[in-house]
Amino acid sequence: MRAILVLALAGFLAIALGWWAWNAHEPQFALPAAAPAVPQAPADTATAPLHAPTNEPHTADSAPANQRTAADAGITSASGPLVPVRVVDAEQGSPVAGAEVFWARPGVWQELAGWPAAPRRAMLDDPELLARRMGRSTRSGADGLVHVDCGGQALTLFAYADGRHGQAWVTPSAPPRGGWTVRLEVDRTLRVRVLGADGVPRGAVPVLVRAELGSGELLDPLQGKSVHTEADGCAELRHTQNWLRQGQPSPRAEVATWRVLLGVPGHRDPGVAFAVDAPPAEPIELHLPAIGSVVASVVHQGVRWQHEVQFTARAKADSTAVPAPPPVLPGPDGLAQLPVACGGELVVTVEFPTARWHETVMAPRRDGEQVQVQFTTERLFALTGLLVGPDGALLANHSVTADFEVGAAMGSRQVPTDERGRFVWFFGSGRSQKLALRRLQFTWHASHGSPVRAVVAPRDLGLGVTDLGVLRLGPEDLVVAGRVLVDGAPRSGPWHLAVEVLPTAPPPGTPDGFVPVPELLRGHFDDGRFEIRGTVPPGRCRLVFSGNDIQPMAPIEFVPGARDVEVSAAVGHRLTARALVPAATPRKDLVARLRPKFALPPEASAWSGLPDRLVACSGDCTGEEWPLHWSGLPAGSYDLEVGIAGFPAPVAVLAEVVLPLAANGDPRLTAIDLRSAVAAVRFEVSFAGLLAGAAMPSSVVVFPELQADANEWRGCEVPVGGVMAAPAAGGHVLVCCPPFAPARVALAGERVVVTLGLWPVTEIRCVGLPALPEGFEAVLSVQGLDRGLGERYYQAGGTHGGLLQLVAPPQQSVVLRDGLAQLRLGEGEQRLTLYLRAPRRGGGAGGAGRGDPERYAYEQVRTLDPEHVRGGGSGPILVQVVPEEVAAAVARLLEAK
Repeated sequence: MRAILVLALAGFLAIALGWWAWNAHEPQFALPAAAPAVPQAPADTATAPLHAPTNEPHTADSAPANQRTAADAGITSASGPLVPVRVVDAEQGSPVAGAEVFWARPGVWQELAGWPAAPRRAMLDDPELLARRMGRSTRSGADGLVHVDCGGQALTLFAYADGRHGQAWVTPSAPPRGGWTVRLEVDRTLRVRVLGADGVPRGAVPVLVRAELGSGELLDPLQGKSVHTEADGCAELRHTQNWLRQGQPSPRAEVATWRVLLGVPGHRDPGVAFAVDAPPAEPIELHLPAIGSVVASVVHQGVRWQHEVQFTARAKADSTAVPAPPPVLPGPDGLAQLPVACGGELVVTVEFPTARWHETVMAPRRDGEQVQVQFTTERLFALTGLLVGPDGALLANHSVTADFEVGAAMGSRQVPTDERGRFVWFFGSGRSQKLALRRLQFTWHASHGSPVRAVVAPRDLGLGVTDLGVLRLGPEDLVVAGRVLVDGAPRSGPWHLAVEVLPTAPPPGTPDGFVPVPELLRGHFDDGRFEIRGTVPPGRCRLVFSGNDIQPMAPIEFVPGARDVEVSAAVGHRLTARALVPAATPRKDLVARLRPKFALPPEASAWSGLPDRLVACSGDCTGEEWPLHWSGLPAGSYDLEVGIAGFPAPVAVLAEVVLPLAANGDPRLTAIDLRSAVAAVRFEVSFAGLLAGAAMPSSVVVFPELQADANEWRGCEVPVGGVMAAPAAGGHVLVCCPPFAPARVALAGERVVVTLGLWPVTEIRCVGLPALPEGFEAVLSVQGLDRGLGERYYQAGGTHGGLLQLVAPPQQSVVLRDGLAQLRLGEGEQRLTLYLRAPRRGGGAGGAGRGDPERYAYEQVRTLDPEHVRGGGSGPILVQVVPEEVAAAVARLLEAK
């Protein structure tokens, strides 16, 4: 089970996209044979202070500040309607006049693609810096109101006024009741100064923040909470007041202590504790031990490689609990400097988007010493080729979409080309000697042209460079083209078109009815026109249209090759509500769903995301408030149900919510009070029998005892010591955490105390087992009879899988010693299987279980009495073995050898 605590603590800067995701869009880089000119970022991009004076503020507001109101939502700019946003004081709720509000303008991400890696990363790692330097800004009027040009996209606003700071996620549609708001709080900054062993300030040293939970668990560095010191040894970590927020308070993350520490591999100092709500005014001093540096580089065809590559270092002796420093990019010379503590061994890792390998080296031995580590791509698989467009022109300095399956790597990413139209793409881990290219296709959509594609035939790859030659992207056969009208006007997006087909001769085993056609090329144009290209199997074809704010509509049948298909859609209704829940309640455990009291059209099954559309989206949460909104809904009457994940019965129902709402709205929606119906229950879990040195599980899965669907259980993943939402009326739940046995507990009060123990040990003695030849062993395997559980599944937050792995002991195989085995068995019926095994000739090294076929050969002893047993700690259980069958299995193994 994976923990979700890191997600809950991702921080208020979590909207910053990861470096790899954006670095993959870089359209310009130099291949070894040539060095194209690289666009230069402003010299002060990464070094100038965040609060440096800006140019004359940009404002789209034309009315005087004291005359603007939220009703001015009809104001538009060249890129679309302006969104009204009010800046208020978080404590008083009063409007704040003169607040500076700034945001990243639409399209700025594409501008960054041509920047050098280091300044680009500085921007992408800090969206506030990006908005300050390359965005737009305005100031709030006397009523606290500003109008924001979103360019039709969702974005994050940042605001400052008189030592207060706030930020908010704003979309051009579906505003919450009362409109979009930025709340300003007193801004807090944590300052750190790093001194070397000689007492001199040290620059370029990574500084991390970690959270220590009440359970004692230490979380890895939080996203956005790592910086490097400047030349004066100082570093700032901003907005500490926001660090427990990611759109809502996170009561699951009960942080007992915050620590700031050095991210230097091999340095094990625990750091210095501080209070996020009142960091010290003076910088916290952190002291370096004797440190040196690793100078890492990667060489491709004799030239240092600088593009889409990063380096990390870790002390070999460190466990995964020791925080890893942020990755380091190579400089213009292709070298990356990684500070490390002196002494011991280091593991230095180089990473590309789809390639990664490491080397173990000795760390520097004295302060200031450097260790050189040079990687070479000769140990990787490199794909290269020349991309040209349908007109034969080079696709130079472009970013082309690649859908791929190469070895174990698969997915979709942007592949950049250089000024000659060439690309280089690395795969592998530095260990494999062969790799299969199973699928690879490049697609590109010009701003005013048809989507085009080039397909690469499958092949085996060898180490080193595989040149795919000239790949010409061209249009494929037209499937369908036309235009989209929404409420009678052409619309270019956002919307989605899919093609489905009812096959004339469906392949065996495929579902009946219309099925989606994958891998089609879609082109959308500004005037609402669209075209879809590719290949569809014979059969009836139809278009399925969907959009976030579009009502369900019937699919449109067409004949392949049609060019004038018109899609006429209508915008659906919006609904907003505000619920009140106990402040400590994890909102992710709650579900607000609309149940239509009318028959949706039969075509609604083709309405993309229908189940999700009827479930509310949650806005920013503060205290007891839980804002909810829906969009794209048909007119009619609904019941609004609020439930808790896994519990079949809703905790509250608001009947007869009618859309469209009356002119004065529905007053019941302004405050749906759930505070007496929902409880926030803390789970204090301990584990009996935990081996010394073993990591304590970080979370458990909790299932309500009664499940609405016996074949698909639903529950919640709860951090150990964390909080779960539950009905205030109580009930019973099953607490699961492999390899421990589940425990049934009652929900009573605000706290559940439960101890999970290992499955009981049962001794099994095999009677009649004769002596075996030298090197032969008997292996007893036990597997629980699933009683139907093997076909059941579970879903708990972000985790899911087979239910059997949570509620039954794992399959076990044990080598018999003197005919005895000790196994942890469940209380239900178990199946026993006896094997004999012998080493293979020339077999490789392997383990001691059934998962090592390269090392051992196996033969089953076919008769056991009894074959089925029950566990539960009783024993010993005597199992009769037929000696003649053991002898026959030995003979078969000897013959095979």
